[in-house]
Amino acid sequence: YGIKDRGLFPYWLTVRIAAIILLLSFLIWTWLKKTGRLPSRIEVPLKTPPLQIALEKLGKLNVDNASKESVKLIYFELSQIIREYLEYEYFFRILEMTTEEIRKVLPRFAVDEEWEASLMEFLERADRVKFAKDLPEVSTIQLDLKSAEKLILRAHREWIVIPEEKVAKEEEVS
Repeated sequence: YGIKDRGLFPYWLTVRIAAIILLLSFLIWTWLKKTGRLPSRIEVPLKTPPLQIALEKLGKLNVDNASKESVKLIYFELSQIIREYLEYEYFFRILEMTTEEIRKVLPRFAVDEEWEASLMEFLERADRVKFAKDLPEVSTIQLDLKSAEKLILRAHREWIVIPEEKVAKEEEVS
């Protein structure tokens, strides 16, 4: 009796198993498609960048008709906008920190000392208005609004398209 040597690997069995798997896959896919259980593509809206959100919030602040009661609210919102932006940009819990805690955390950021000093000066001025009842003039409030915008723009780390109207306004002011 002679025994046929078919080799080390049964290729005919592999081809049959692959054909059965493909047939079963096709049948399952057809059944899922007909029953409506096949996952469909979902459109996910793009997330608005933190820079754009912060600039929009700053644009909505009205500092022209600032009364004694509204000055505190204006500085609270200015401080909140900057803190929110820094939290979303640098992923630190800055909203929950005091100004002194922020001073301790700032060296961890890759920022220059001039920006750090101007940020701390701004936050301290905002704290004086919010808690020590300091009342700045309307011109000082407008300057602080512009300095808050400059702080945000200088803190931005990645490229982003700024609306051309905003760039034109910056060039006119400078």
